[in-house]
Amino acid sequence: MSDKRLTLEEARALVRRPLARCSTSAENAASVAKALVAAEADGLKGHGLSRLPSYAAQAKVGKVDGFATPTVARPRPALVFGRCRARLAYPALDAACNVLADAVQSQGMAVAAIRHSHHCGAAGHAVEALAGAGLMMLFFANTPAAIAPWG
Repeated sequence: MSDKRLTLEEARALVRRPLARCSTSAENAASVAKALVAAEADGLKGHGLSRLPSYAAQAKVGKVDGFATPTVARPRPALVFGRCRARLAYPALDAACNVLADAVQSQGMAVAAIRHSHHCGAAGHAVEALAGAGLMMLFFANTPAAIAPWG
């Protein structure tokens, strides 16, 4: 067992490399790496580095398109829709957060829905990032019915 410690950037680089080798764009790999490393650093191992082998394998065989670019729309002043097209969720979360900040500034509150996404992971990181900027939001993402609700 090694007691070597990595910086967060070193850990993100380690995650980006296998994703890039398994048919994922540099931008999408960076987004996924940021999310997985943040979850791992917060002790959320089920949403952290343990996801890397399955994400890379799914991109390699085409279950997810690692090169897909998410779309973000703002059909109403306080409503943001991110659409992954059954692809990686993290790039869509990042894109939606960029639009959400403007929506909240102009409306006082905004709602984002990420549709047709792959595993969403610890979406609370996106919420925390905007909360840290003094903003409030509701954030929704779809997922297959695979986990029983708490309680």
